[in-house]
Amino acid sequence: MLPGTLEQLLAAGGVAIVFGFLKSYLIENIPAFQALPAEGKRVVLTVVGVLLAVLAFAISTYVPGSVIAELNPWYAAILIGIEMATTEATHQRIN
Repeated sequence: MLPGTLEQLLAAGGVAIVFGFLKSYLIENIPAFQALPAEGKRVVLTVVGVLLAVLAFAISTYVPGSVIAELNPWYAAILIGIEMATTEATHQRIN
């Protein structure tokens, strides 16, 4: 289940969801990533995971809560887009 608010996304579970999305849909479709040996892929994925965690910590620590609250409607709109794109991609794979 996707986090409903930006605050939930910044929590540990939200970072895991973003990491999974990046790995599954973005990184896996980059030819340069596919050309890496297994150890290289592991290093790239580890670095991306660490950077996402540090970014989430920095945002939740240094960005005022009022700014995060103001971004919630934009986050909701992005979630709707992601859900629609995922549904369409799944539908195309099934059919």
